[in-house]
Amino acid sequence: MNALRVLLVHNAYQQSGGEDSVVADELALLRRKGHEVIELRRDNQEIQTISLPDHFDFSGYTWPASADAVVLCTEKDAVKLFKSPQFKKCSVLAVPLEFLPEPAFFAAVDALLQPLLIQSSQLPSPNGAKNGHKTA
Repeated sequence: MNALRVLLVHNAYQQSGGEDSVVADELALLRRKGHEVIELRRDNQEIQTISLPDHFDFSGYTWPASADAVVLCTEKDAVKLFKSPQFKKCSVLAVPLEFLPEPAFFAAVDALLQPLLIQSSQLPSPNGAKNGHKTA
């Protein structure tokens, strides 16, 4: 295989997380395989924000001293923030996460599951009941 020229673009978090580790591993792998990797790396510190990874442990984190700091987070992280004594220094905007796939998504999942459902309905049941369920 010919060596490729790869542009690796990544925005690093201020608190390193899983995504940063994956990018570092991918970079090392590509270079070990002889590919030329050009990095375009930015850092959240450039835009004067604090970006923390998902499921961040806030217990040992020191909040910014600024009284006008605004924290934008998911509802589940907001619950953890309320437990932090340093929380009182910041304004928190909790954003609900909603995932509502389009109907085509459900149709595609149903199409993938249909053959499995047909196969499982044809399996013998250990108790002799249809589809493995006891009926009244």
